[in-house]
Amino acid sequence: MNKKIDNKKLELKKRKKEQFLTNALKKDTFNGRRYLGTSKFGKDIWIIMRFNKEDMQISLEIDGKLDDLRDPDAILAPVRISQRLNRPKPNINDYIRLNRKNAGGQVTLRTIQYIEKLIKAVDMKSSKSHVNGKCSSLLFQYVSGIVFAGDTNEAEGHFRWFDAVKAWNIPSGDYFIIDSY
Repeated sequence: MNKKIDNKKLELKKRKKEQFLTNALKKDTFNGRRYLGTSKFGKDIWIIMRFNKEDMQISLEIDGKLDDLRDPDAILAPVRISQRLNRPKPNINDYIRLNRKNAGGQVTLRTIQYIEKLIKAVDMKSSKSHVNGKCSSLLFQYVSGIVFAGDTNEAEGHFRWFDAVKAWNIPSGDYFIIDSY
């Protein structure tokens, strides 16, 4: 009896994994954003990632100024709020209130420093972060890990970062750490 249940679970897991890969193959981009905090002037600041599978280029942009988040009167995100682009931004306060207990992903000054280094790695196309000018799978992993790791609702056509790496054959390159930038 337990073997039947285990086999069914494995089969469901396998089908779900295949669906994620199929979803990734149908798409040309992997785009997302993450809420970082609110400046003392009341402006919500987001980081946005865009990846194009055709040219294997990745970009990072800040919707505002990172330095505004260093101000002592700025409010850093207490929980991770990230989502696929082309979706309406959530109500920040409602999201924080609903997800405070199960969250993680708090933005700190160290997070901001890391993002600055990540932007340098993205911009340095001739460094270890790229393979022949194309985004490496490790850089893609680092960027998606800090910004948007993907969606887990395969029925809506979504997929995760590692499905994109596999389906799109994002090149692997040399190992590097972001702190070296």
